[in-house]
Amino acid sequence: MTARTPLLETHQSRGAMLATYGTRELGAPIVAAFGPLELEYAALRKHAVLFDAAHRATIEITGDDRLGFLNNLITQRVADMRPGESRDSFWLTRKGRVAADLRITELGDRTRVDLDLLVAGETRDALEGYLFAEDVTIADITESTHRLWLMGPTAARLLAEAVEPPPGGAADASSGPTDPVSALPRNRATRGKIAGVPVLIDRRDLCAQTGYELSVPCEHTQRVYSRLIELGEPSDAQPEQPSPDSLVPGVRMRRCGWHAINVARIEAGAPIFNLDFDATCLPAETGLLGSRVDFKKGCYLGQEVVARMHSLGHPKQTLVGLRVDAPAQEDDAPLPASGTKAYATDARERVIGHVTSSTISPMLGAAPIALAMIRWGSHEPGTRLQLVDGGHESIAVVQGDLRFWPPRGAIENS
Repeated sequence: MTARTPLLETHQSRGAMLATYGTRELGAPIVAAFGPLELEYAALRKHAVLFDAAHRATIEITGDDRLGFLNNLITQRVADMRPGESRDSFWLTRKGRVAADLRITELGDRTRVDLDLLVAGETRDALEGYLFAEDVTIADITESTHRLWLMGPTAARLLAEAVEPPPGGAADASSGPTDPVSALPRNRATRGKIAGVPVLIDRRDLCAQTGYELSVPCEHTQRVYSRLIELGEPSDAQPEQPSPDSLVPGVRMRRCGWHAINVARIEAGAPIFNLDFDATCLPAETGLLGSRVDFKKGCYLGQEVVARMHSLGHPKQTLVGLRVDAPAQEDDAPLPASGTKAYATDARERVIGHVTSSTISPMLGAAPIALAMIRWGSHEPGTRLQLVDGGHESIAVVQGDLRFWPPRGAIENS
């Protein structure tokens, strides 16, 4: 059954363009855009945006043995996680293929797992199949927990205003400073209340921009969403007038759809499961090996394949960043779509890969860029490839990094 965001009527009342993530049988309606892509993207890079992440799911694991149990099964070390810490990991098949891309957040009394909605049910069932006598309970709480993404340079300021001070003005033991949001570093989480609703806040910079993932009880999602809109979004009647008293000074937030976020995350070189890699891929092919796999931890499902490839060889293919030479604005040079085949420039008959995601990059002067899964040996930086999409051909050059913007070493949001 297709999941239904609790904000669907709100989005429809704003004239949102909706799309289906997944299928009607297993998927969710998500907002593609509320208005012009350029305005939503500009707000993400200059101010703040709010996105309804209806395509995400949540598994909750409780019991005293939960971290040890997880540590024996997934690619990341989690046995030593402390409350308020988040780490990314893969869940693999016995043959070492990526079955799910996980975000693990430890809360002290339970562990939350954020993952793609399309694989939540099977992941929960697969994990439970490895239980023997451990004190562990695994539950899919997607129907009762919803996720919102708030991101942009002024997102921290807006969220700090939205989160209510704890009773007596002191933070709880897991929150840290009195203003836990502004001081929250990457891959850390804290709890708070917005509009009286308990919210889990996870600092996750998906688009090379300050970002927060908010986990909210489904029945109260509208209250939290409305409060953030009240604090950050100017009224439709006078969008260019000075901010009313309810708005946070210096913050201009905009509701945002997936199209704008997709542009920004491709610029940031952030591959996504089920878009840039899938269940047929090995961890070494995803471009995320360093952030998902701990090679010093003990055994886990699929470890032999991962370890053997890491120490003795290389994958057959790998994800790379491509800069497309032809200007995509020209009528005869469209942006290569997902699935566009890549060929070696000296051997047109030999397919060496395909485009997984592509966009026009505003931060690179409207340059067409793409992520692509390319055969090993043709993945080296500077390699020129031929992209063939229908009857159109263009040349692309392999970049030295998945990230296009900002360049590695550049000053980023802290």
